[in-house]
Amino acid sequence: MDDQLHLRPVQEEDLPLLYRLTSDPLGSGEFGWSGWLDPGTYRRQWAENGLLGEDASFLGVGGHSRLCAAPAALVRAEPAAPAHAGPGPGGSAR
Repeated sequence: MDDQLHLRPVQEEDLPLLYRLTSDPLGSGEFGWSGWLDPGTYRRQWAENGLLGEDASFLGVGGHSRLCAAPAALVRAEPAAPAHAGPGPGGSAR
């Protein structure tokens, strides 16, 4: 089996799966579900920016691999929170 995976932009045909994985407690699992979502949210964001935004992005994972059970999957990428220790700029430690 060829273990080649690649990242790709979300395509329109991915939107129903994305909605199910993020908005349906049965699709996302007991601890992955964060509540009901407006059904048009991801479709609007996809039309605006292809779901590639500054705050969060979604990417498709394509290819076949024994590492990925399905032939395709969706991944959410969020920027890492900046590491911060101590007072902010201009602040003082107490």
